[in-house]
Amino acid sequence: MAKQKRIEFETRLELDHYRALTDLMLGKVRTSFMYLSLLGVGIILYLLISPRFGADAKEVPSWLFFLTVVFLVMPFAMNMAIRRTYKRQKASVEKMRFSFGKDGFNIHGETFKSDVKWSQVLKLHFKKEYAFLFLNKSTAFVLPKENMEEGDFKRLANLAEGIDNLEVINAPAAGK
Repeated sequence: MAKQKRIEFETRLELDHYRALTDLMLGKVRTSFMYLSLLGVGIILYLLISPRFGADAKEVPSWLFFLTVVFLVMPFAMNMAIRRTYKRQKASVEKMRFSFGKDGFNIHGETFKSDVKWSQVLKLHFKKEYAFLFLNKSTAFVLPKENMEEGDFKRLANLAEGIDNLEVINAPAAGK
């Protein structure tokens, strides 16, 4: 029986990769927050054009000012916090080389080397542009599809689906 070729590629965690990971991890919380912000902006605009609180009002109630700050500033603050956290994580943004096989995978960075068995992996979550390899609920590697050779994204999904006790989410049916 022929030995299966390992899946190997090199990548670096870019800001858009990190943002995709935080979007996945925050998921419904971030989406709900954005909808709540839009609803809040609508309420604020309604209150500003109403006669009671609009241009004819002598003063703006403090709760209206507070709502404005929360609903308008928080989405920007959330994005700035993501960017700031990304910039602080120097070790995670260094160039890394991944090599996947049937027993696990190796990661070689500029300052580290690690061998990980599949039994140490919680789940592998596929999206259109990325695969996210979770070691636990708060630690994940971002595997950009663009950095893999043609067919390796699908091969990684096939490899992962054959691993016992590994949760594979949204494995690609076909393609790169």
